Amino acid sequence: MKVTSRFEAWRLVFLVSIASLFLSLLFTYLLSPLGLTKEALVPATIVPLVVAPSVSYVVANMMLRLNALNQRLEYLVQFDPMTGLLNRASFFDRFEVSRHTGSILICDLDHFKTINDTYGHRAGDAVLRQIADILQKQVGTDGIAARFGGEEFVVFHPAKPAEAARGCAEAIRSAVAAHVTVFEDKRIHCTISIGLSALDPQTRLDDALEASDRALYQAKKSGRNKVVQATGTGVPDRRNSDLEPEMQQAATKTS
Repeated sequence: MKVTSRFEAWRLVFLVSIASLFLSLLFTYLLSPLGLTKEALVPATIVPLVVAPSVSYVVANMMLRLNALNQRLEYLVQFDPMTGLLNRASFFDRFEVSRHTGSILICDLDHFKTINDTYGHRAGDAVLRQIADILQKQVGTDGIAARFGGEEFVVFHPAKPAEAARGCAEAIRSAVAAHVTVFEDKRIHCTISIGLSALDPQTRLDDALEASDRALYQAKKSGRNKVVQATGTGVPDRRNSDLEPEMQQAATKTS
């Protein structure tokens, strides 16, 4: 039996008290040679009405507290406690339910370490929470948003092609750029870079995430505060992909 509210707790106290009174009277009647005499009726009534409510009240509150702890544990298993977004493990669980086509966005705050170093980690936490709120608002109920760790967030748009998802990514980018986090007497601006890739039934999630991550890398390298879309689906061509742009051009000329 679960106790999930104060009403259910008091109902348990009432039911236990009535049941205890009934059982006390029944056993007194069955075990007493003279039955329910006046002398036997008084203790048979008073004892359960004194003991049962107090004991059942303590038990009901323990059950109520246990239910609250279980709910909190279930929440912590699924959600990031700071931002309220899904955590990494829950993102993959939700993806398994809603796969296999859509778009993957990897979002990373620009120069977040500088925010922490300049304003302090509490201010950085406030920034993360407010950016997560923006992200969830822009994604809505159709998409899945998660915090993967640090200042990195991942979004999955089921059944949404990359071009449509790019519009969502641009909305996230512009909303973050326009937002000001007010923490104590500080006004903190930040921007976000986003890598985007398409996902189809022939593409593994890990490959789509890697493609988005490489697109994010290009967004960072080319100036930040922008959205870069991976070409095609899956992992882009890895040849020279980790080289600096100038080295890539040199490699292309010599090939």
